[in-house]
Amino acid sequence: FFLMIRRPPRSTQGVSSAASDVYKRQFVLYPNAFYAVYLDAQILDNGTVSEDWDMGIPKTMPDPADKKPGDWEDYMYIDDPDDVKPADWDDQTMIPDTSIQKPADWDDKIEGFWETPMIKNPNYKGVWTRKKILNKKYKGIWKAARIPNPKYKEELPQEYTIGGVGIDVWQVKPGTIFDNIMITDSIDDALAQAETIIERQVETEREKKSKEEGKPIEKPKPREVEVKP
Repeated sequence: FFLMIRRPPRSTQGVSSAASDVYKRQFVLYPNAFYAVYLDAQILDNGTVSEDWDMGIPKTMPDPADKKPGDWEDYMYIDDPDDVKPADWDDQTMIPDTSIQKPADWDDKIEGFWETPMIKNPNYKGVWTRKKILNKKYKGIWKAARIPNPKYKEELPQEYTIGGVGIDVWQVKPGTIFDNIMITDSIDDALAQAETIIERQVETEREKKSKEEGKPIEKPKPREVEVKP
């Protein structure tokens, strides 16, 4: 069980609310290989290690006999068939330099066929493409039906020792900091630490951000999921 907090830099000026919100996260892994993820003490997601994580042989597998229907539309956006290229759209990158004429003494037999030098087209607008519209026949990304995996053997994970925490960060906005990480086998101890350390820091950061932005900062609203440890 561990806790971690995501908080903004000391100054949140110029940082969007999405990048500077303060969250407290908990991850619980039970002996029966069930896990639960909490956000600010509210359930965010849960499941089983064997079904949701790519570890070992999966319980189910894609049905090799299940084929994608020929009429399945998996493109959300398509070219607009009614969009027509403007008549004055110039997509030629280079054009002949009309200011240069073939020399009067040019001999094609000796010097070869005369070719007018090319210059960059000042009216070039780029490659024209049709605008995109929503595909009314879009059905989503097709996935094969899943069937029981004959190679799967149901068993609990072997005993192991956690020696550290790895964080794989995928973000498009700066200002994210991970700190106050705790690893323990006691949920009560983790919650006690959160109460004395993390909660105080979270509220302080929220108050600071609220004053800077001039509006109250709402806590995140994760989706409700039933937990069955």
